[in-house]
Amino acid sequence: MAVTNFQGALRTFLLADTGIAALIDARLHPPPAPQESAMPYLTFQRISEDESDGRSLGKKSDIVVERWQFGIYADGVDSAEEVKTALRDALNFLAYTTLSGYKVFYAWRESGVEGFEPENDGSEEGYNKITQDYFIKRKIETE
Repeated sequence: MAVTNFQGALRTFLLADTGIAALIDARLHPPPAPQESAMPYLTFQRISEDESDGRSLGKKSDIVVERWQFGIYADGVDSAEEVKTALRDALNFLAYTTLSGYKVFYAWRESGVEGFEPENDGSEEGYNKITQDYFIKRKIETE
């Protein structure tokens, strides 16, 4: 399948990473993930974008800084931490690279929240969830 936008380029890049693929296989979804998804899995979505970073002298910018949010869902703390580390390692390689024609300057982690989400059935069962926000600075159009 051809990549037609940056979300597709980012998904392709992440699923090609051996560390991530070994942990989540192809379970990388825009939210909400399918209810039948086996854990661990990742969700990801663009939260915001800012084109002002590359604007100068009244010209239209060809650079955007986007905030991407990743949700890590796992059966246990160790599994969630493994996915978190693999995601961080993969995104650290985004400096000065090209993803499906999109030039990426760099990515950095902004924030994160970790917690336990109980099931809705009143039991003590549940899952671990880690939310990570990353900024990605890139060219708007493919080269």
